[in-house]
Amino acid sequence: MIQNINELARLETPFYVFDIDQVLEHIERIKYAFINCSLCFCIKANPFLVPYVEKYVDRFEVCSPGELQICKHYGISPNKIFYTGVYKSPQDISEAIAYGVKLFSCESLYQIDYFSSLTISQKNSLQIFLRYGPKNQFGLSYEDLLMAIANREVNNLNIVGVHYFEKSQKRESTIIEKELNELSKLCSNIAKDYNFFFNELEYGIGLDIDYFSDNPLDQAYRLLQESSQPIHTCNFKHVTIEMGRFITALCGYYCSKIVDIKRKNNTNYAVIDGGSHQMHYDGQLMGMKLPHVELISNHKKSSSKWTICGSLCTHNDVIVRNIPLDGVTIGDILLFKYIGAYSVTEGMALFLSRDIPAIYIYQRNSGIQCIRKKSNTYMLNINNIN
Repeated sequence: MIQNINELARLETPFYVFDIDQVLEHIERIKYAFINCSLCFCIKANPFLVPYVEKYVDRFEVCSPGELQICKHYGISPNKIFYTGVYKSPQDISEAIAYGVKLFSCESLYQIDYFSSLTISQKNSLQIFLRYGPKNQFGLSYEDLLMAIANREVNNLNIVGVHYFEKSQKRESTIIEKELNELSKLCSNIAKDYNFFFNELEYGIGLDIDYFSDNPLDQAYRLLQESSQPIHTCNFKHVTIEMGRFITALCGYYCSKIVDIKRKNNTNYAVIDGGSHQMHYDGQLMGMKLPHVELISNHKKSSSKWTICGSLCTHNDVIVRNIPLDGVTIGDILLFKYIGAYSVTEGMALFLSRDIPAIYIYQRNSGIQCIRKKSNTYMLNINNIN
């Protein structure tokens, strides 16, 4: 954890801080819970953590050409890349193969057709996972999955595993147990009917982070422990646990300065220089739930309730309503906790052409370090035609 919160007050807002020590400690807890399993980090959750977790995870899930470029930039071994994604163009696949990527997930019969059209030498080096997704737009249907298995010799593809991710924010281990039982039954039937065995399950476990509970960290570790049992007893030779949010969410902070205050209709409003376009709490709706927020202030006043709004010109830019804060003054800093997943990439970055926040990392041995400077976005909202 960041030792001196007040040290953040000297930095220009808004900005993110990611606690590297915390995320690495969290990964160790995850690996201990899922001992004998591999761990795959979903880059989309927070690409800025890639170089810091590289030694501690077994794979990186790459979902786009841009994420592949991120891996290239950091020198990530192609042997650690699992290339997935709903849409993979032939050019995308060829570029990944040229880099040396061998693990791919097939989402459709169309993608399987493309992989089968590759040269023999190209196909021989690849390991294909079939993504199964019976309940949403992702992956193969049950019928298409069986067709891919039936035609595996014709397609001459080295199918090694099944890839499964149905949904995120699972709050009960019974959901995981049910999914694994269904997958085990599916694969047993395939083994019986087609004499084919999946060697590995790449499982997007989708564990919940309860941002609004009294202690999200304790909640996360309770769920982690409960979920380990069905993983260890499932009928797969090897399981790779695929995680993004659960690895990154708890290590992130977002700091924004209070730039205006007002009182209207018996409500105290504080406006910050950031906004909802730069932070994301899954499950939040119009600021009705209370995330964990800390006020960095030198002023001591009595506590009162405040509605925190961002700097966007939209009614939707309400961060939190009626949160108790002690002594709010213009110039104070609000520290929003548990912001490590998706906020840095998922927001409406170009709305109103506001600047993209700076990003810092924190490590006990080296303190706070800037890894991306604040940058403007207005040039991206200007026509290139004179």
